Amino acid sequence: VFVEMSGDGRVDIVRLGGAAPWATSSSSASELWVNPVSPVMFTSVVSGLGEEWSFTYLPLSDSAVYTRSSASGTVATYPVREIIGGAFVVASLHKGSVHRSSHTYVGHVMHVSGTSLGFESVHTHVPLDKMTTSAYIMQDYKTRSTGRVTLSQQVTDDGVVLKHEEFDRQAVANVGGGGIFMHQTPTQILRQRELDGTAKKHVKTTRAYSKELYNLVTSVTHETSRDGDPSSGPYHTKTVTNQYAPLLSMSAEPILDWYLDRKNHSVTVVRTAGSAAHIHETQRFYNVGQAEPVREVKTSRLDFGSDTSWEKPLRALAAAPEVRNFTEPLVLRAIEAARAAQRSETRITLDALLMESSMTRVFSDGEVTTQFERDHRGRFRTATTNA
Repeated sequence: VFVEMSGDGRVDIVRLGGAAPWATSSSSASELWVNPVSPVMFTSVVSGLGEEWSFTYLPLSDSAVYTRSSASGTVATYPVREIIGGAFVVASLHKGSVHRSSHTYVGHVMHVSGTSLGFESVHTHVPLDKMTTSAYIMQDYKTRSTGRVTLSQQVTDDGVVLKHEEFDRQAVANVGGGGIFMHQTPTQILRQRELDGTAKKHVKTTRAYSKELYNLVTSVTHETSRDGDPSSGPYHTKTVTNQYAPLLSMSAEPILDWYLDRKNHSVTVVRTAGSAAHIHETQRFYNVGQAEPVREVKTSRLDFGSDTSWEKPLRALAAAPEVRNFTEPLVLRAIEAARAAQRSETRITLDALLMESSMTRVFSDGEVTTQFERDHRGRFRTATTNA
């Protein structure tokens, strides 16, 4: 029997003794021959620029590269179990004679069906940067959530956490059921620090999903705190809201079908403390039965809300443009208020193959039109744009 028995990652030979039909000898003793030959794996790669990268491998049975799961009592329970074995993994990477990185692994779990659920965590140490990057990964077989990172960190050799990013992973049953799950990340938090440990950045990202629209993202909000301190509240906020267009189904039943990511309306609102909100709106128009838009309208404007502090300097500019005795931020806001709305429109014409034959962008001071020429197979040949 050819099987890996010694834990070194090499296929060994086992001869079973006794009176069993598969025994090759009348001896009752079983014998094991340990294979001294390593499996065939490439050890180096040379790029087109002549750079040589070399790899060093170790089996999971080597404690220098693999550590058993710290949660083996809860994670590796039936129908999954922690498998150490002798599978080879990359232990180090060299560029020429320079040691670029070392790799270690924790908690290799496998389902009884034979499906590997990967590692609980993977750690990469870069000696030149004196830093270790770690990724902690999901191992949920039921919801098919394997391989999804829940926590990512970059830590210096001195113990300073330069980057800490958390992902709130969730698996939601599909609308039609059938054991199919849709994966979501409703909340994501990023924290960054300087080398001396000083807080640098804190960003919280919140997403909303529509289960009825096959898990499409309906809104995303990024909240950035001032100087990395979340207790002070968001200093800079960016929110994107999406709407999707229904399409009459081509089937006999009179139902609504959906093109994935067939976005027909998107609004982006950017706010910074003490400033007007920048609002960017995009509208797309579709023909029935087509997934590509034929017309797109973009609008950008400013929204000061209930803040009227910009009105006085605006009147001062109109009455006496030479006067500059008010603060610079108010001057900028007054100028922004004077041109608070900008609009551009894009019109697209499709040919019989539903490919773009022309695209016209309309601005306040003129139009720019591009004509596309293709052969009978729809392959692009030339594009001509008016000056």
